[in-house]
Amino acid sequence: MPFPVTEIPKTYDPKQVEPRWYAAWERSRLFEASEASSRPPFSMAIPPPNITGSLHMGHALNNTLQDVLLRFYRLQGYEGCWVPGTDHGGIATQNVVEKQLLNEGRSRTDLGREAFLRRLWSWKEECGDTILHQLKRLGCALDWSRKRFTLEDPCAQAVLEAFRLFWEQGLLYRERRMVNWCVRCGTALSDIEVEHEDRQDKLYYVRYPSRENPGDFLVVATTRPETILADMAVAVHPEDARYQGWIGRRLLRPLNPGGKVSEIAVVADEGVDREFGTGALKVTPGHDPLDYEIAQRHNLYDFLEVIGLDGRMREHTGPPFAGSDRFEARRLAEAALREKDLLEKEEPYRHSVGVCYRCGEVIEPLLSYQWFLRMGALIAPAIEAAREGRLRFYPESWRQPYLQWLENLKDWCLSRQIWWGHRIPVYYCGNCHQDELFFRPDPKSAWSRHSPTVVGSHRTPAGVYGSYRGMREALGAKAYQTALQGADRMWVRTPRGPMCKLEAPARCETCSGTEIFQDPDVLDTWFSSALWPFSIWGWPKSSRAFQKFYPTHTLVTGYEILYLWVARMVLFGCYFLKREPFARVLIHGIVRDAKGKKMSKSLGNVVDPLEVIDRFGADALRFSLIQQAVPGRDIQCTEDSWVGARNFANKLYNVSRFVQMQLSGARPVGPDRASLAHLADRWILSRLCATQLQVGRSYGECRLDEAARCLYSFVWDDFCDWYVEFAKLRTPAPLSVLLEVLSRIFRLLHPMMPFLTEDLWHRLFPVSERDFLLNSAWPRSLEDFSDPEAERRMQHLQEVIGAIRTLRHQMRLSPVAPLEAHCLFREDSLAELFAEHAGAVKRLARLQALYLLREEKKPPHCATLLVSGGEIFVPLGGQMDVGRERARLEESLQAMDQEVVRLDARLSNRSFLDKAPAREVEKVRSRKRELETQRQGILRRLASVQ
Repeated sequence: MPFPVTEIPKTYDPKQVEPRWYAAWERSRLFEASEASSRPPFSMAIPPPNITGSLHMGHALNNTLQDVLLRFYRLQGYEGCWVPGTDHGGIATQNVVEKQLLNEGRSRTDLGREAFLRRLWSWKEECGDTILHQLKRLGCALDWSRKRFTLEDPCAQAVLEAFRLFWEQGLLYRERRMVNWCVRCGTALSDIEVEHEDRQDKLYYVRYPSRENPGDFLVVATTRPETILADMAVAVHPEDARYQGWIGRRLLRPLNPGGKVSEIAVVADEGVDREFGTGALKVTPGHDPLDYEIAQRHNLYDFLEVIGLDGRMREHTGPPFAGSDRFEARRLAEAALREKDLLEKEEPYRHSVGVCYRCGEVIEPLLSYQWFLRMGALIAPAIEAAREGRLRFYPESWRQPYLQWLENLKDWCLSRQIWWGHRIPVYYCGNCHQDELFFRPDPKSAWSRHSPTVVGSHRTPAGVYGSYRGMREALGAKAYQTALQGADRMWVRTPRGPMCKLEAPARCETCSGTEIFQDPDVLDTWFSSALWPFSIWGWPKSSRAFQKFYPTHTLVTGYEILYLWVARMVLFGCYFLKREPFARVLIHGIVRDAKGKKMSKSLGNVVDPLEVIDRFGADALRFSLIQQAVPGRDIQCTEDSWVGARNFANKLYNVSRFVQMQLSGARPVGPDRASLAHLADRWILSRLCATQLQVGRSYGECRLDEAARCLYSFVWDDFCDWYVEFAKLRTPAPLSVLLEVLSRIFRLLHPMMPFLTEDLWHRLFPVSERDFLLNSAWPRSLEDFSDPEAERRMQHLQEVIGAIRTLRHQMRLSPVAPLEAHCLFREDSLAELFAEHAGAVKRLARLQALYLLREEKKPPHCATLLVSGGEIFVPLGGQMDVGRERARLEESLQAMDQEVVRLDARLSNRSFLDKAPAREVEKVRSRKRELETQRQGILRRLASVQ
């Protein structure tokens, strides 16, 4: 039958090609997976981006790597299912909408909880899927029929079920503990949600007078003099000889709430760092986690708290501190200490400061009632999964940090004091429980806490507070309900225990009362994210999708969320389902700017991947990222990399167009091993065989960067620069080999460059519009075409042609300057090889003549090229520059000496000699012998060049 030809345009235009093919893929439902398929499953769950996000370079890298794996395994015959979705993003999303309200002159408390949540859902429906639409431009083969959102079913049902199971198994508790508090976001954060920055501050050396002798001082160094008001003790190390006489003595606190003089004790504790400051540590258990632990060890329980949840000094601190911001209070404390002559000195001090991972505000350690998850029961199975090899990390170096984090894991603070999220399914009875309520209706007012006996009024500036019963009596039912709906924070004492329900109970289980109130806190966003790999399939229900696709195969993620997310998914998967949620974790680095700096809006160095796609095409962006994506290492984002990838795409496009232009008549039959008479044909198919094996192995081992570099080298160097150039010298062109190689290149490269390969596949081969590459198969083995001898012989031709081309460049000769080459080979087989291919060597090296010498007859005024097995003499006549020729030979000699040093190092390495294959060891020895022969030749030539 006639070979169908769909003309390939002269230039490749990604803006035309990419949207057309993605639309075709979507129309055909190409990415939808079937639970009924008999093919083995390959499933992945996308790391769900926040609904506040738009595509950035980190997303582009992460999703490109996932797409490569999905397409590779589809070509390998797997039923590939990649589930898309988004995360509700808790604090980040609430902050976006609160900023909108602020611009309108309103706050969330002005709206109330229900109205505020409606506003958030409206914003989500309008903007929440922006990033998913942008992933289509990247070419992601996501199964859009399975799109998930963490606040909607089935994910929401999974959250309720997980909480219920933890509750019933006694792993949840509510306790007043030291937490990381963000005064900007108004919520507690877990330890791994706190980022650390190096900052320049002051270290204040403060005198603590002795009670017995106020003229005698114990000097303490601190970065936070504003918290001296809450000091409960001063601690020293029990083995510190400087302070043996101070242990047990009483000191006068330098600054006191309300100005009242207070005494504190000197205690001995091994937690004190003797090298910090003076070695004496102020113990402020209400505002420092280490001090909190020291206080517990010494039975100091009546903690003083001087900083409120809004970051301002509490009223009881008295003038001049009350109501001031914590940083302003630091300046006031410094001034007060100077006035009392209790500030001995201050000095610059650089240290690590904890900040909120969302807004960057300095974290305030505060005591607060929060919900916690006991992690002890979850840890062992997650550790065993990694140690026993059921969970593998790529690179493997991340396995140990993962294990170390789990081994030191503390209980997880689950509650967040915001409104957007999974509300904690715990309910309280207002009739039988005497509870404490914390409420701040106005963001500008102070937080308040009072005992249950105090009856509050919702009209007071400080807000509504008091017991449920007292509030009901004072406000009446309607105003009471309004107050509760607006409550930012409740602290509840529950003698009989609260109720955990998946939906609001109608009556109290204890007293049958009907005034039931739900805990106002929401769960940490990462709680629902930890359930993601199985909640997306409908867990706790055992659906067909769950049975087919869980556990997932591979997780692709950045190292920065290894603990925040990856470890927690393993913990939850092993706990609830008794097996790890994925078998492999591919960890990539961060995409940085051209100078290696992390991208940020404040630095103005953010690169928009959509702009890169507009300029260079999605395939160029994808390929440039993959080439650099060495597992675990950061990537530098440069325009040169996109230009290089675009040039690579154009190279393949142009060679495909060249091949198409040779087509006429019947379609050629695929190459047959026995009929391959031409060396170049045998060589390219042998190289293709090795390339296909290496690329398949690299894909399977998550070394996508290696696969990209291997394909780049084969396509650009072997195929385009060498084989196609040899093919152009032949009439007719070897179409069967050209088409076979291109057919395989398209399939090998398709996971990385899906748009270009799809377009060329359909233009060059007799396939229908719906015969997509993703539905084809990975190329069959080419093992029968492996031909080491053809590769060796071709390498000799390439070396000589390349050496002559290099000489032209080094001697600054015109590319068309007439040259001739006199070749002297030590083996007859090489002379025969060059005699057979003399025409091709002359054309490709642009030689006027090629002579094969039987003995050394060096022409006058010639350059000498040392090649494997011989020497090439190139007469230069009047173009000969003796100084430049000597420099060229000396440079070659230096390069040879350096290579010999490297080879000697390998040959003196006992491990290499014992473990490497004998063929590899002999290859190194043979190369060294060849270099030594060449070295002698260079020395002779140097002696003759005058």
